[in-house]
This record gives sequence, structure tokens and C-alpha cells, in this order.
Amino acid sequence: MPECAIALGGNMGNPTDSFAAALKMLADRGVVSPEMSPVYSTAPMGADAGDEFTNAVMVGQTELPADELLSILHRVEADLGRERNIHWGPRIIDLDLIYLGQHVIDTAELVVPHPAMWYRNFVLQPLTDLRPAWLHPVLGESTATLAHRVNQRPLRFHLTPELKPQLKTLLASFPEIQFTTDVSDTAFASLFVADSLQERIQPHHEFTRRIQIAGQDLESSIRDIATAVGQALSVQ
Repeated sequence: MPECAIALGGNMGNPTDSFAAALKMLADRGVVSPEMSPVYSTAPMGADAGDEFTNAVMVGQTELPADELLSILHRVEADLGRERNIHWGPRIIDLDLIYLGQHVIDTAELVVPHPAMWYRNFVLQPLTDLRPAWLHPVLGESTATLAHRVNQRPLRFHLTPELKPQLKTLLASFPEIQFTTDVSDTAFASLFVADSLQERIQPHHEFTRRIQIAGQDLESSIRDIATAVGQALSVQ
């Protein structure tokens, strides 16, 4: 039976209780033998995200097809009080499908593995607690390797030359992250500009170490990336 990993996050109410409720609801709806990682406290990502987040990962087994599993995740979120009013806003619970076995899916509704999991520390740390040897089917690297890469300091990002002058002041705020205009194998990832926020949030498989940023809001985009690659603090 294929194994699936689901990231859990929230910063409203009692996230730990919400996680436990979600685990039970998913077990009742076809995700068997669920395991929960330790719970982490992480900085909010997004200007409208609100207070500090609680994050974890659960791993279970399922025979559900990906689209049905995604629908179940959305129903569980709704049953637990999730409202989708603000993109990356405060929320009771957020459930993201990280992987489904070794399946690679790229549709308008769903991208698997999750296209941002390889640089989100708040996903990689708890996933490593449960499945350090899981192999990313596109990148060909284990969870533990991905986590090790994102925790290297300084972490180097490649910028196109036209971006650097616009971000000169902001870049000084992140001494543990370096930005270079030189294309190099030592760079963790390359940043490229999307024409709009809508383009940036569309599903896309960017497993070539590239990260989209919104052209009309470069500062917020860089801050979100810095948050994503930052250290998470274990609280349990």
C-alpha cells in the first residue's frame, strides 16, 4: 500500500488538538497506521500570516487516489473550522500533501511531491524525524539530504543581476543567507521573477532548484524564502 506524508500547520486555537483531531479523521477516511512527528514552533510565513505557527508531519498508508485524498484533506480542514479568506493568512489547520509514495503528479489541482517541500525547513525537519530515507522521486535525494542542504550556513542563492540592486538593503538583513549573481553549483537555489502573484501560486514542478518570487513584491517574497529555510524550534 502506498505511503503518504501530510504536513500539518496552524496558528489559531490549539493547533496540537487540531492535529490530533485531523489524525483521527484521516484514519477514519482511508489513511491507515498514521504516525505523527514531533511538533515544531516556526515563524509565520507571509505578511498576513499572524502569530507563530505550530507544524508537524504525519505519515500513513493509503489506497486512495491522489485527487480523492486531496478532497479528503480539504474536507477535514473545513470540518475543523478552516476558512480560506486570506492567502497565507492565519488558520486553524492547514493540511498539505507532501508525497504519495513515489508518484509524480503535476496537474492544475495538485502537484506531488509538494513543489516547495525541498526548501521548507518546517516540513523537512518533522519529515526527517519520521522518514529520513524517503527518496524524492524527481530530485533523487533523501529527506535527510534535503534537510541537510537547507540547513547549511551560509545558504547561497543565485540572483539575476537586475534583482540585486533592488534588494541591496534587504539582503543585508539576512547575514546567514548569501545572494550571488554568479551561476554556481554551490548555490542552493536560483530565484526568478513571476509576472504576478497569481502566477507564483499556480501549481508547477520547479525541481530544478528554482524558486519563483513575485515581481511586484520582491521584499515580501525574499522574507518568505528566508522564513521557509530558517531553523524550526522543537516544542515537544
